[in-house]
Amino acid sequence: MDWWLPRAGVSAPHALAQVEALIREARQIDAAFPGDTELLAHKYLVWVESAERSLGANFGREAIERLLSDRYWQIVQLDGRNHRVSRLIENEVLVQIERLDGLLTLLRRAAASMVLDEEETILVLDTNVFIYGLPVKQARWDELVDTRDCRIVVPLAVVDELDRVKDFGKDASHAARSALKDLGAIYGGQLNAERQHVRAHVSIQLLGESPGHVRQPRVDDEIIRQALIIESLTQRSPVIVTRDYGMRFRAFAASTPVLDLPPTFVRSRSGRE
Repeated sequence: MDWWLPRAGVSAPHALAQVEALIREARQIDAAFPGDTELLAHKYLVWVESAERSLGANFGREAIERLLSDRYWQIVQLDGRNHRVSRLIENEVLVQIERLDGLLTLLRRAAASMVLDEEETILVLDTNVFIYGLPVKQARWDELVDTRDCRIVVPLAVVDELDRVKDFGKDASHAARSALKDLGAIYGGQLNAERQHVRAHVSIQLLGESPGHVRQPRVDDEIIRQALIIESLTQRSPVIVTRDYGMRFRAFAASTPVLDLPPTFVRSRSGRE
């Protein structure tokens, strides 16, 4: 998972508040320069211990590894009375403030892209829904949810899989090409992460990926991970819609709500949409 995303079960607002607190504490240390070197070294090391606990509880291991930098280990090994320590600490505190500010920016941007209305449910569509289901603009997705509105979310991994399937040949490739054409039409030929309205009470949004994002080897696992990310950002559980037994089992194992595509949402074999 991207290093700046909260752990499963940790809400984005809580994670943001924890990082903001760490930044405030780090700025207090920075404001104390120049000062007593031994005292500054002590405050810095105490801050690192606190930050390690906080980041470990709210983010992944990579967030901690970025905290325990090479400069950190140099500071630990140097005598606090050494004049070099003061400059090392000051530089390292500034680097960590900049890094945490970057984390806040990424997390806030992701959270802002997934703001839900009060009466809105998210449906994450598996690739096979585009292959075997009705065209996305034709299906009555709002009938699948208990809320007034629903938002269809399409992970980038699904778009890439449709791109691969479209070249396979036969019916599946035709359905994949049609699905990609429909998405292009909805977005006016310019695919982006902005939410688009399909009809009254139904909207659609492509879920992008941050630079450096590493996907899960299995597409099903990646879709489930994206659903968990959405849950972290919105504090609501999205529903994965699929026709695949394997996906249903994996989603159930991950405690992610899943819905089998109803027969009325399956396209006719006799005709091509």
